[in-house]
Amino acid sequence: MNTNYRLEIFYSPSGHRIYSGELPYGIKGKFGPGIKSRIIALKHVANVSEPKIHEFLENIGVQISRATISRILTKDIDIFHQEKAELFQEGLKATSYRQIDDTGVRVNGVNQYTQILCNPYYAAYFTVLNKNRENVLDVLLCGKKRTALLMKHLI
Repeated sequence: MNTNYRLEIFYSPSGHRIYSGELPYGIKGKFGPGIKSRIIALKHVANVSEPKIHEFLENIGVQISRATISRILTKDIDIFHQEKAELFQEGLKATSYRQIDDTGVRVNGVNQYTQILCNPYYAAYFTVLNKNRENVLDVLLCGKKRTALLMKHLI
């Protein structure tokens, strides 16, 4: 079921200014955190396709477009990338043992590679364009700049 919010708007003739009420905390755009988190959980936890998410939401009375579902899943998700990076860095510190492997994957019709890095406490997945040493280093560096130290022997 959708909730319709009505915001009061007042005009101040003396200040020549318009004042508007605010939406409740967490409400941004047309859908609140409850619907957004449900969409994310259905997609990433339950592995439900976007068309089935749309069908489910419509069946419980939520009027939402497929495009909006896609935007919720793909836009303004930097916080999840930040959380993944922090979890990954902590996972690297958890043990001295790490295992890395890769597998081929197609992304939008383009062959790419998914690097899988894990230890007994976590598994992290990173999709990269090429299977080369530089990309593996980039994964291990967690987005930090690659640097090299060259030593020159003095005789």
